Amino acid sequence: MDFRKTYAGHGLRSGNDPFAQLSKDVRQERDDHARPEPNGGSRLNRPTQSSIAKGVGDNRAHRNSLSARTSGRYTSLSQSADLSPTLRSASKSNIPRQSSYQHQQGPQQYAPPSPPPPSAATPTQDAQPKVLDRVDAVQQRETLLLEQKRQLEASLHTANLRCAELARGLQKAAAALDVERAAAARLRTERDEHAAELDRARSQAAELQVSGSVALTTSEVCRAALSSAFKGTVSAIGTAHEELESALAVQQQQHLELVAIRAQMEELEEIAYERGEELEAVRDDRRQLSEAMEELAERLQAREDELGLLVSLLVFDGAEAAAGDSDGLYQAAVAQAKGLTERVQQLEQHLGFQNSDLEALQSQVAGYQEQIARLQQHLMRTNSSSFSSNKSTSLEDQRTPVDLETQVTELANEREQLEVDNLQLAVENEQLRQNVSAMREQLEEVLVTAAVFSAASDRDASAASEISRLQQQLAEAAARANEFCAQAEAARVEALAAEGRAEQSTALLLDFTSQAEAARAQANAARGALDAARVEGRKLRGELEAVRARETEARIEAEEARVKVERARAKVKAARLEADTAKAEADGARRELEAVREKASLEVKQARAEGEARARLVERELLEALETRAVRVQELGGEAGQLRNRVSELQDQLAADRRTSKEALEQLNTMHANEDALMQRILAGEAERQQLLRQLDESNGNLSIMRLRVDEAVQQAAEVAELRTRVADLTAEAERQAVAAATVCARVAPLEAEVQELRATLRATAELAKQEARVNERREAQLACLRQQVAEAEEQQRQSEAELRVLKAQVRGGR
Repeated sequence: MDFRKTYAGHGLRSGNDPFAQLSKDVRQERDDHARPEPNGGSRLNRPTQSSIAKGVGDNRAHRNSLSARTSGRYTSLSQSADLSPTLRSASKSNIPRQSSYQHQQGPQQYAPPSPPPPSAATPTQDAQPKVLDRVDAVQQRETLLLEQKRQLEASLHTANLRCAELARGLQKAAAALDVERAAAARLRTERDEHAAELDRARSQAAELQVSGSVALTTSEVCRAALSSAFKGTVSAIGTAHEELESALAVQQQQHLELVAIRAQMEELEEIAYERGEELEAVRDDRRQLSEAMEELAERLQAREDELGLLVSLLVFDGAEAAAGDSDGLYQAAVAQAKGLTERVQQLEQHLGFQNSDLEALQSQVAGYQEQIARLQQHLMRTNSSSFSSNKSTSLEDQRTPVDLETQVTELANEREQLEVDNLQLAVENEQLRQNVSAMREQLEEVLVTAAVFSAASDRDASAASEISRLQQQLAEAAARANEFCAQAEAARVEALAAEGRAEQSTALLLDFTSQAEAARAQANAARGALDAARVEGRKLRGELEAVRARETEARIEAEEARVKVERARAKVKAARLEADTAKAEADGARRELEAVREKASLEVKQARAEGEARARLVERELLEALETRAVRVQELGGEAGQLRNRVSELQDQLAADRRTSKEALEQLNTMHANEDALMQRILAGEAERQQLLRQLDESNGNLSIMRLRVDEAVQQAAEVAELRTRVADLTAEAERQAVAAATVCARVAPLEAEVQELRATLRATAELAKQEARVNERREAQLACLRQQVAEAEEQQRQSEAELRVLKAQVRGGR
């Protein structure tokens, strides 16, 4: 597989720049980072003013998203209504204190109720500097994370540039190998030519054995050709060796750089693994917090229903207590009616304030929703730009963005689900604001939530400490990687370090699981405490209902006793009237008897004889009438005694009723005292609720920050995956180049053997040439002798010819 085809794409095939397929933004960013500074530095690791301004803008956007998210799910500190005036006004019960019976309760005195706690505005003003400090710390942390991200991006750009340089170096090495191959082919042709020349020289030497002059010329030509060929082959072999050594040095340097890049990639993989663990931990914490918030919302709803029922019962009991028929309660009822009217006016005023507050909150919610929409559009644009930049990097990196797109879609779905949940919780918060006057018994749940969020804050603190420790370990690992990157055993050492870090990550995972189990145990304990609080509330409600039942029974008995007393009084009056009439009748009978006796005595005197019988009859009738009247008087006296006894019994029963009513009033006073204490507890619980709402805002802010960190970790994981694929391609290409270099070395080795053989043959031919030179010298000496003899013979021939010409001339002259 050709590296130039896999790494550079179609750009290298066409002969252009291998990084011509990169996007314009990436090249511009690379040029900006690689541009030298005026003082000789570089812009790779230096944050610019634009980057710092961009970081500040990102921090502001993060703060706005934090406020938007927190306002969507729970009421913030500024939006939480102050319930202390409402609760204090509600603490003024509608049941009268019965001041007319305080003198009958004896020396017993009740402790005055504790003063109400301050309103929620003071802890809000006190908590604002803390919140601002937390926001500043979070912003500093975000700037640090952004600086780390920029450094990682700078290192990524340097790695890209280094990879480009390595690609160019590999191209140069490939070109050098091609040149070496051409040189080897040229050497082979030259060797063939030299072999042909040697053959020709041997044939010419054989011919020189026939003729010395031809052998001399051919030996000189062969010597010059052999010397030139030897010099050319030696220079070519030297240049080939130098080029081979330079290629090997470049390959070794590239191997060392690849080892360093592997170490950096392992560090980046470790960072990505740790960020993945942090992402999982953040998701678990977010899931637990969402579950705890849902449970809190359900519990708050249940508490609101219970408190509404309790308040309605208290108001109903106060109305019943104010409906008494006694003369002492009439003025209390009038005072109660006045207090109720004042209370209604106060409630109307408070309702107007609440309506204005609700309008302001609705306007704030609308502004927050607009900010959320703008942030969502910005996030969509950033996600689309990040996806487009990730897709334009290379052709083979498309499988990793698919996974990233699925993860991002999942995160978007989760975000949409959280937004729907936030809307639902906003509706529930509106209902809570409408029913805020009925929230009184929340102390136990507030304590439970305080424990839960204290545990959550402890978990956050432990997570922050673990993150700092992991960052320190990461720095140490980076130092170790920089120290051992030059060694040959760097891969093994880094593998062992990776195994140790994996074990450490598993231990951290176990720690996180143990912390989660502890949080679950705390949640279970909180649930148990909440159940106990509910049982206690039910008991108090039962006792309150029993007290109300006893009060109603006492009132009914008092009414019955009053009716009985009235009836007894009527009967006593009737008996007295009957007794008076009986006495009057007895006196009249006595007076009539005396008159009758006088008349009888006169009549007896006048007509004793005639009226004795009639007088006796009349006297007998009168005696019978008197006896009957005496019996009637006795019966009436017995009935009067019975009525007196009944009256005494009724008086005793009335005294008992008064004692029971006194006890009921005492219970009512104790109930008022309990109500005051309960109102104090409710006010304290409301203050703690405000504090917990602020903690909820802070936790929501932490959740948004952790979400941003998760997004950054996802982006860094994508970058690390891209770097991993590119490093894998580079390592594969380097291995291929190493294999090619090995094959070239294997090919050069027989060439070197052939060169050695050629040197040996050249040495042999040189020896043969020397021997032939010596033979040629001897032959030249012989040829010189022969030439001298030939010259002498030619001289003699010329002399003989001259003599012959002289003789011919003499002969012709003699003729």
